[in-house]
Amino acid sequence: MRRYQPQIKSLASAFLLGFVLLGCAAPPTTVEDLEEVDGKFLLRKTGEPYSGKVFAFFTREQKRWERSLLEGLPHGLEIRWNQSGTILQEMSWEKGKLREWLGNDKLFEQWFSHDKAGLLVAEHTGRPFTGVVRWLRSGGSKSSEASFIEGRKSGPFAMWHENGQEACRGSYRDGVRMPSNAWDLDGKPTLVNGSGWVSRYTKDGKESETTPYEAGILQGQLQRWHSNGIKKSEISYHDGKKHGVEKEWHDNGMLRWKRHWQSGHLHGSDTWWSSDGEVLSQTEHNSQANAVRD
Repeated sequence: MRRYQPQIKSLASAFLLGFVLLGCAAPPTTVEDLEEVDGKFLLRKTGEPYSGKVFAFFTREQKRWERSLLEGLPHGLEIRWNQSGTILQEMSWEKGKLREWLGNDKLFEQWFSHDKAGLLVAEHTGRPFTGVVRWLRSGGSKSSEASFIEGRKSGPFAMWHENGQEACRGSYRDGVRMPSNAWDLDGKPTLVNGSGWVSRYTKDGKESETTPYEAGILQGQLQRWHSNGIKKSEISYHDGKKHGVEKEWHDNGMLRWKRHWQSGHLHGSDTWWSSDGEVLSQTEHNSQANAVRD
């Protein structure tokens, strides 16, 4: 009978060698192993620009942060988690340039601001941002996303309802949002090829706003409601501009203001009331003022 003992010994030796190698694997590179010099991340021990992944941890087993570097510059995916393991922030870099950003409103305010011209500026560079921004709700679900070129919204955008259903999709052209398709909470189309309406809802599923469009342009009566179901406001649009009577109500149903528009210009009387019905102010406008476009 043939004996296989030498093969068994060889196999056992291979397993032992693999176990030893795994046990001797180098520990992960952490933020403490690096220092930032002139915008590049260098290894403290050698002073050389680092390429590879770098980590930060809550505990030995739980990651708090992960980033990829190439020759000392952020390159690739960067992710931050909270202690429950939920993603707080996600970014995509290209040789030190931020291309995509995802996070909630609070983090957005830390990373971006708007200058006097209304351009979106990245705080880490002080320059107008070019790339994609994706917003998260406090619970971690997607809220909306938009593309920017030199700080201006340009190109595709999308929005989602609280339940995760896609709400609206379209593009920005010359700074104007032009939706192409929209859906209600159940996924039923409300806007097709730019014509129909876009709806917003409260957290409990009540309709809070309907916005009418034709060929992607505001056309018709926009309506909003208070959380108690009482109408909040209504205004008509023609060719993307406010045109006609605009009204807004207090949440007790009393009229708050009534004003008139003509092709995007305030024109005629503009009256404001208190929640008790007392007239607070009355103003007359002419149509020579600058047009207001949403």
